[in-house]
Formats: sequence, C-alpha cells, structure tokens
Amino acid sequence: MTREESKMMQGIGILVMIFYHLFNPQLNSSYRDTILGHIGLAANPVPLYCILTGYGLYKVNQNGIDQHRWTRCLRIYICYWVITFFFVLVSLLMHQTRCTITLPIVVANLIDWKADYYPPAWFILPYCLLSLSAFWIFKIFDKLRFWHGLFIAYVIYIFSSRMNAFSWFGQNIFQTLYIFFPFVLGGALARTRFVDLCDAWLSKFSIYVTVGVLVIVLLLRYFLYTGAVVSFFWAAVIVLSVHLIRLTGGGKKLLFFGNQNLNMWMIHAWVCWYMFQPLTNMIENSILKYLLVVGLSLVLSIVFNMILNPLYQLLRK
Repeated sequence: MTREESKMMQGIGILVMIFYHLFNPQLNSSYRDTILGHIGLAANPVPLYCILTGYGLYKVNQNGIDQHRWTRCLRIYICYWVITFFFVLVSLLMHQTRCTITLPIVVANLIDWKADYYPPAWFILPYCLLSLSAFWIFKIFDKLRFWHGLFIAYVIYIFSSRMNAFSWFGQNIFQTLYIFFPFVLGGALARTRFVDLCDAWLSKFSIYVTVGVLVIVLLLRYFLYTGAVVSFFWAAVIVLSVHLIRLTGGGKKLLFFGNQNLNMWMIHAWVCWYMFQPLTNMIENSILKYLLVVGLSLVLSIVFNMILNPLYQLLRK
C-alpha cells in the first residue's frame, strides 16, 4: 500500500467518522432503534486510523528510527491547538459555558491529558505515544513469531476494553493500550505485505467478486457489532478498498478528503454538536444533514489551511 493509497483510506476514515458522530444513537438518541442508528453504531473508524498508522510507521522504521517522529507529532498538536483555540474563543464570545477556563483545565487540554474542549481529540496523545515508540515496539514484535505478537497485542486490547469500566482509566493516556492492537495489526499487514498479496490474489477474479465480498463484510459488521472484531473488519475494508481503487483507477476524491483529514477531524464535532447544532437539527433529511456537516467541515478546513500551512512550513525548516 502506497502513501497515496493510505491517504485515500484516511479519506474514507474522515467521512465515516462524521457519519459515526452524526448518527450513532449513543450520541444522538433520535436514531435509536433505526437502521441508520445501527449503521452509525457500527461505524467507529478509530481502528482504521490505527491500522494505517501502524502500517505506515512499520514501513518508515524498517530502515532505522524515524527521524521525523517529533515533528509529525508536533504538527498534529499545532493543528489541534490552532483550531481548538479558535472555536473555544468563539464559544466564549457566544457566552457558551461548556469551555471552562482554568489553568489546570487549559494545561490538561493543551497536552491532551483530557479533551474537555474537544472530546474527539482524545486520540492525539495515545497516537503520539505509539508514534514515538513505534521503532522499539516493532523491533520487539519482529523478534516474536507472527501470531504470538498479534495474540499478545490482542490480549492487551481485551484487558484495556475491560478496564474502561473504571472512570480513572478513561484518561487519554491509558487509551494507548486500547488502540495498541490495531496499531500492531497495521504493522503486521506491512510486515507480511498482506495488502499487496491479497490484491494479486483478488486480481484473478471479477471485480464483482470483490464488491460482493465487501458487501458481505459490511453486513457482518452490521449484524455482528462487537469491539472484539472491529479491527479485523477495518483490515478487510482496507484490503478490499485498495484493490478496488487499483482496479478502477479511482480514489482521487478520497485522496482529496484524505489530505483534509486532520483538519476535518478537529472541526467536524464543533459543527455537529457545539456551534451549528441548531442548524443541523433543523434539517430532518439525514442525507442533507450529513452533506451539510461534511461541506461545512471541508470549507472551514480549507480556511484554516491558510493559517496552518505557513506554520507547517516553519516546522519543516
């Protein structure tokens, strides 16, 4: 899987993430006991991002320690700080009370120990911890037998999912254990060249076979909603989607969204829940509501790039 194809998968990820946050009945009770709600409940895209991260960092660290790991993490934090600062400021000017300004809360949000201002940002600190330690993680797992390494990572995942029952374990730093398995699974896909091997094997069949298998995978996820299999589901989606993209030569629109992925990730919940919720609630048609949130997030992402891109250039220098 190339870097460009990984970006395309991130494009799928951000579109699914917006769908998840809009229609998940745990976040929006009006979709409880509906087909759309069941789809939303099953659409958690976090393992997709973890698999892609593990895949990419395994490739990067094959020839030694990643020299850009610190700047990569700082780039994510800069995006988070700039966008969150803007929306928190607007929130305060609108006299909203959800953003409390005290030194402990501000510091906790700055380092992402807690993400009170923007809950979907909980992923940043665990992601950076895994990114910074990826070389040593994969060095250890390369010394283990393939299935032994995956089994150990899966046991850690099951343990962390059970520990989430305790409120103190909900701190962002502990979620590093929760995303550890899909991260290692991504590294395993890179180690075995599994995506390319499946692409070569699927090329022996008609495109309709791949589409049919993808539909079956999606149906299984719909009826088999459990966190125990979600990482395997997204691994299958990646394999099948990459093959379809290579077969059809498509994916340019997904690449566009993939390039806006980080910004839209930091923006979309402000649109869904905090700033524009009265507007989105006025729209009863679910398709129009989804398109509105995607559109607003995309436009704001392009606007924020005018501020962020010069900062990224300074960071590269």
